[in-house]
Amino acid sequence: MTGTAMYNQMMAQTTFGSCANAASCCAKIAAMDAIFVASIIICGLISLSISILGIVLVLLVGLVICGKVNSHRARRSL
Repeated sequence: MTGTAMYNQMMAQTTFGSCANAASCCAKIAAMDAIFVASIIICGLISLSISILGIVLVLLVGLVICGKVNSHRARRSL
């Protein structure tokens, strides 16, 4: 085998190895990106559900207080 043929073969193997490493790196970055996006969505849903629960709690407390006030007034008028 001539020196040029050996050099070409060695460069082809190096290039293939570099492409394989680059593809592996891109796959890892894509997986990390998907995990990051999923965590943002999950955190958003959790904060939304906490907000909804807070609003419901405030409404329930308000309804209970108004019910007690109105029932007290209704008893007085009898």
